[in-house]
Parts: sequence; structure tokens; C-alpha cells
Amino acid sequence: MCNSDLTAQLSSGHPQAGKHGLDQHLRLVDKSWLNSDTIRLRFESENSLPPSSPGQFYNLETEYFLRRPIGILSQRDRQIDFGIKVIGRGTRALAELELGQKIRALGPLGHGFEIPDDCEHVVICGGGTGIFPLHYLAEHLRDQRKNCRISEAYGFRTEAMLFHAEDFRFQKDCLISCDDGSYGFHGNPVMALEAELGDALAEADLLACCGPWPLMRAAYELAERYKIPSQCSTEARMACGIGLCKGCSIDVYDSAKSGSWKRQRCCYEGPVFRGGEIKWP
Repeated sequence: MCNSDLTAQLSSGHPQAGKHGLDQHLRLVDKSWLNSDTIRLRFESENSLPPSSPGQFYNLETEYFLRRPIGILSQRDRQIDFGIKVIGRGTRALAELELGQKIRALGPLGHGFEIPDDCEHVVICGGGTGIFPLHYLAEHLRDQRKNCRISEAYGFRTEAMLFHAEDFRFQKDCLISCDDGSYGFHGNPVMALEAELGDALAEADLLACCGPWPLMRAAYELAERYKIPSQCSTEARMACGIGLCKGCSIDVYDSAKSGSWKRQRCCYEGPVFRGGEIKWP
């Protein structure tokens, strides 16, 4: 039995598996480069896709032994988009897929963002590939929560790293920052949010963030200063993606034992955790 078949079989009892299970068959129908090393891939499913939450991910099959965990950028009907930064041979293999080529994908996996029903203002802060699940969150809120105010801030290292594509557009009121000041706000998106919103941050109901660990910690600390609940979509190296190997575990505080902490899996209890749960490095 190959790794893909074994993983699919083991995942059949996963609590998120619907009547068709978690093993999806996807066909690549479109692709576009967002910058020099980041690509958007659009797949179409043979069957209807299970409903997903922003912050969840899929484990995408490649020619290599382990699948690659990729966060959902967008999902509508039978179509699903992923944003992928080419880093190693697995992500490169995905970027080099030809239109019409089929792959197997396991998902949706993990625990996504939870937006309270009475939430009226969500602040979204992200950087790098962490922008993709947040883009899905903002899209979801605009579709499902018409009266919810959304404040977005996204950061890049330089102007050259900005995402440029006809089908990937930021909202006009979205804050864009660059570390080197080459475009938009000079600094990171946390700094941009505080500079732009100031004391109005205290009126927000939730801060959602995703990106590099230092950025997420800064976003969490911003939320704490303004007494805003926060949720952070974390990232760790994954193997199985379904909670068996525990290789993606991070340290979180144990609410049952004051002052102590425990290990929880990014792929199962996460990747989204409350900011106050995380034992920040």
C-alpha cells in the first residue's frame, strides 16, 4: 500500500471526514504566479467538496513520500484555491503541475478560525503565506457576515514580494506594509494597524493573525494591550497531517493546571489557537 492510500485509509475515521471521507481527487484548472516564488493554484473536485473553515488546510499529494500541508486560499462549490510559496522540492513539484493534471488531497484538516455570532469588528493581520488563510477569512466574513466590519493589514518584506495577479486583489481600504518602506507603510502590519486605527482598536471584537512567529507574537501582544481576544493560525513542520505522529506539536498553556503547559498538535487541535493559549517562543 502506498503512502497516499495508507494515509487516506487512516483518515477515514477522522472526525472531520464526511460521507465521502477526507480523500479528495482534484484536477488543476488554473494557475498564476503572484510574485517570483509564490503561486496560486486552482483545482476542481470530481465531487462536491466538504465545507471548510478559514484556517483549515489540505495535505496535497506530490511525487514524494510525504504530502505537503497547504492552507486554503478560497473555496466555492467544487473549486478550491491554494497559495504556495516554492521553498523545497515538494512545493516546487506542486508549482510545476500542468493544467489538467490530477492529484489527491486530504482535507479539510485542522481547527480553523471561530468567529462569534455577535462579532461586529474583526481585525485581520498577516504576513507572507499567512495572508492566504486570512484572505479566505475576510472573503468568508464578507459573504456570511454582511454587517461585520473588517480591518485588514498585510505585510511584505519588500515591494518585489507583493502579490500581483488579476484574480488576487486586496480591498481598497486594506493596509499594506513593507519592512523596507519600498511600498505602503514603512514597517510591519502590526505597526500599521496601531498607527492607522489607534485607540479604535479597543472597539474591535477579535484579532485574527497568521504569519511568521515573531509577527504573530507582536499581533498577540497588540491585542493584549487593547484587550482584544485573539486567534492565531500557527505553523509547524507536519508529516501525517491527521494527528497521529504528533510531529507538529507546539507548547500551549494547560487551562486545567495553572501555570503548566502541554503539547498540542497544529494539524488537529490547531492550527488556529487562541493567542493566550500559546506558550510563545
